[in-house]
Amino acid sequence: MLCSQIARSIRTEFDCQLTFGGPEAMSNGVDRRAQIDIETVKGLLLINGGGAVALLSVFSALVGKEGFEPLLSAVLWAVFGMMLGSVCAIFHNHYRRKCSLHYELHKTAPPRGSFFWCAAC
Repeated sequence: MLCSQIARSIRTEFDCQLTFGGPEAMSNGVDRRAQIDIETVKGLLLINGGGAVALLSVFSALVGKEGFEPLLSAVLWAVFGMMLGSVCAIFHNHYRRKCSLHYELHKTAPPRGSFFWCAAC
């Protein structure tokens, strides 16, 4: 009973801080979008990394067994896809940050650019 009251009190205090602008409240939409992007990249890395580890454990269990060669090939392709997904998540985070810095440099109103604007940077 006491533990649930404490948990409810902590949750209510946390909700009030987020709703009414507590010390950790985000100042504007840019900060919120940045936090969303950070959490998205963390999720992508976790999903792709976890998938690769799980597939590698399946691969190690099937190596050396007769009749599983096509499955082993498919597992290796899937591991490659998961690794590619992790690399893409890292590149996405790098270029998101680079774009955010460019946006901030122009005080959130950057000049009209071209499709390959980073080539000139």
